[in-house]
Amino acid sequence: MINLISRLLVMAMIFVTVACNSSHHATVAENNQTQTIGIQNGLSFQSAIIITETSESMGIKAEYQWVRENYPGSKQKLQSLIFHDKKPFDVLTIITSAEKELKIYFDISGFYGKF
Repeated sequence: MINLISRLLVMAMIFVTVACNSSHHATVAENNQTQTIGIQNGLSFQSAIIITETSESMGIKAEYQWVRENYPGSKQKLQSLIFHDKKPFDVLTIITSAEKELKIYFDISGFYGKF
């Protein structure tokens, strides 16, 4: 029984270590500067990349810049506007340079509908 508990604890520690090391720091372009927002990786609504621009044209440019910086060599497959918890999100489906399809979530509430 003790051996099983020890194995479970080791597995839990490995999982936590892997999970912590696999997150990306989010960077967002704002006024030609890049800033770090935290450990958002954009792989879900909860970890969406927050775009701080105040106009649609600059906000969309910031999304594309984030993808270029974090997934160099990727190709865009699809872009969707989705509302989640009454907030607008852009969801970019990309194909990474390793040929993996990913959905990247961007919180666009700061610029959605603003020209």
